Amino acid sequence: MPKQAKIIADYMMYLVDFVIEINAPDQQMEKLEEIFRQMKKEDLPVNREEFESRAV
Repeated sequence: MPKQAKIIADYMMYLVDFVIEINAPDQQMEKLEEIFRQMKKEDLPVNREEFESRAV
């Protein structure tokens, strides 16, 4: 499993407390945007296997 999978899993667990009928997801969107910014700074996959595991 790539390390990005854990980051996304942790974010999804974080979201559990915010899934309610009425929600203003501003804070959750900011956190997701920060995750995207951090992932864009990471090195690209170096081989096909790493690329495919990240894509999954």
